[in-house]
Amino acid sequence: MGSYLGVAAASANPPHFIHLCYKPTDGNVKRKLAIVGKGLTFDSGGYNIKTGPGYSIELMKFDMGGSAAVFGAAKALGQIKPPGVEVHFIVAACENMISGTGMRTGDIVTASNGKTIEGSSGQYVCATLPYIRANIPIIIVFRALGFVADKGILEHICYDFSDTQMMELLRPSLEEAFVIQNQQVALDYIGKHGATVGVTREKRIKYAKEILQKEMLRVGELCETKKAYYFGYIIHRLLMCALSRRAEDDRDHYGNKRLDLAGPLLGGLFRMLFRKLTRDVRSYMQKCVDNGKEVNFQFAIKAKTVTSGLKYSLATGN
Repeated sequence: MGSYLGVAAASANPPHFIHLCYKPTDGNVKRKLAIVGKGLTFDSGGYNIKTGPGYSIELMKFDMGGSAAVFGAAKALGQIKPPGVEVHFIVAACENMISGTGMRTGDIVTASNGKTIEGSSGQYVCATLPYIRANIPIIIVFRALGFVADKGILEHICYDFSDTQMMELLRPSLEEAFVIQNQQVALDYIGKHGATVGVTREKRIKYAKEILQKEMLRVGELCETKKAYYFGYIIHRLLMCALSRRAEDDRDHYGNKRLDLAGPLLGGLFRMLFRKLTRDVRSYMQKCVDNGKEVNFQFAIKAKTVTSGLKYSLATGN
């Protein structure tokens, strides 16, 4: 309760803890249910105000979507009047604003279960994507990969839904991405943080798709589905470490790296350049066939592809 009141402390409107109850008219109750929804009517972010591209503070009223669903269910149940079931509808409604009475960054509040919480809504997990200027919340990355439902995303990360500790660590991440509920909006969110200033929404979405397909997790030929499973496994290991269930390791330590000598490195580089050479030859020959032109191998085979590639790598180390 302390965390709920801490969020509401800055608002001129008092918080309201709402409890509705439906009971069958005949009084015969065979089953009891409870439906709980988040009722944050507006989330400004408090002193960590949500500004900058992609945050869309004008959409923060949607943080009350959970409570709207609860009230909608209550209205429907009152009209249907099902027998034999007692249902409780619970909403903790408030708004997160800024004022002299507001919770400050770093303040510690005590929840009703005795747990102490520092900050406002918790630490959400972010990912760094190539060519994207800002860190992206992991749930938004999953939705951009095509996994929209919360349950489908959680199945990639938490392999046991009864693991309350890991599920609790993921809760702030789900809340942070609540306003982004489909793939196109998620792709646009990522595109806004890339090198796409002043371009149309369609171009931002296309740019974000290319980043996810060609640059994210460049481990062999991975499709979006395989990338999502691998991405979820990485997050799972991170959370296991955060919960002290596995030891920390330093990935940048030479003891944790597999070092290759010059021979295997040059061999791998040559194979990559030779594949590029064969692709170029195949593309040239296909164009000649399509256009009815004679194939000229002098133009088809570009010897500099391998030579220039080796020179560049030896000169730069890349």
